[in-house]
Amino acid sequence: MPKLDWLTRPEDEKTATNVPYRLLEAAPEFSYGDEQTENMLIQGDNLEALKALLPFYAGRVKCIFIDPPYNTQSANFLHYDDNLEHTQWLGMIYPRLELLRDLLSEDGSIGKLREYLADVRLTRDPEASFLKFALSEKGGPTRYNRIAGFESVPYVCLRIPTGGGKTIVGAYAIKVAAESYIEKDFPVVLWLVPSNTIRIQTADALKNTAHPYRIALDEAFDGRVRVFDISEIENIRPADIAQSVCVVVATIQTLRVEQTAGRDVYAHKEALEDHFTRAVLATPGLEKMEDGKPKYSFANLLKYHRPLIVMDEAHNARTQLTFDTLARLSPVCVVELTATPGMHPLLGSNVLYRVSAAQLKAEAMIKLPVVLKVHPDGWQQAIGDALRTRKRLAGFAASEYVCHKRLRGCPLQSGSVD
Repeated sequence: MPKLDWLTRPEDEKTATNVPYRLLEAAPEFSYGDEQTENMLIQGDNLEALKALLPFYAGRVKCIFIDPPYNTQSANFLHYDDNLEHTQWLGMIYPRLELLRDLLSEDGSIGKLREYLADVRLTRDPEASFLKFALSEKGGPTRYNRIAGFESVPYVCLRIPTGGGKTIVGAYAIKVAAESYIEKDFPVVLWLVPSNTIRIQTADALKNTAHPYRIALDEAFDGRVRVFDISEIENIRPADIAQSVCVVVATIQTLRVEQTAGRDVYAHKEALEDHFTRAVLATPGLEKMEDGKPKYSFANLLKYHRPLIVMDEAHNARTQLTFDTLARLSPVCVVELTATPGMHPLLGSNVLYRVSAAQLKAEAMIKLPVVLKVHPDGWQQAIGDALRTRKRLAGFAASEYVCHKRLRGCPLQSGSVD
């Protein structure tokens, strides 16, 4: 893939991050009209002004009109440098474009996934559709890492920061995949997580009909949803798969082995015999017993139904062994959810959509750590300190609110934050 490069690009890629945040100071003498309007005129360096707007408007701007210097050496600009060396001009424009991209709103991860899968359904080419819809982290072209055995399978990643709601996105992704690509009323879903603790939490949440995750699924499939922990696979009936979405929650370690002998998901189970009709038994590539007959195993059942795989914390699952494991199941689509996608040039994740930390902050979705320790002066003093801290934080919040209200609708000048 061609890449625009210039001498100072490595340094220029850090410029936007290194620009300090500035406080926008109201200039009432230049203001006019409704103080509640969101219209603003900002005087100052545009790079600093863009950075100052980021905390308030990240991911919210619908349209941006820019009038950069064209650097043609022929327009006789009075206020623009029109004779910059190309490296200088690119170094000037690049960080501004980065900040502009963070300000722009996007269709969102679910909308992007829907567009992509609908296009794959038409083209039958996951790579071509990916290159049409995906952008790199810097907003430019990206590449698609083809994995052997998955050439015709959409295998993409939604990058969502910690605290950004990966699980709820996964729940909505099931409906999107069913409607836009799988074209099946009730897909079989294998939801893979990195640990048993997360497995239990996820399964419990998806089983709880009052939980937002389950509500999203029930609304999408009219309540025809069945959720199973991997330990409950023998309870799955043929009617469950035929009449409802079946979501099975498991850890990747449950399946990820070179030799399948001894793993429960690959074991022959008489309890699953009713699933193995003549059509199922005719599926190519089923794992067989020593007598040559196909195993009545959960892995073989998945292979027949071609599951949609939702993989949480997928950065832990970008190895050749993982790919070989998933290939045994013949998935129809793989959707990864992670805050830190793999970046290996050959095995890295195909990031279809990125949610920035600034976008989460704009939606008040930043997850903060809670640190607990014993108060040295006893519980009474601890309560007193807690009340004083709450009052102090309330004061900070009120000050920030007043400051933000003053900024709306005022011509503003940029000044540094002490």
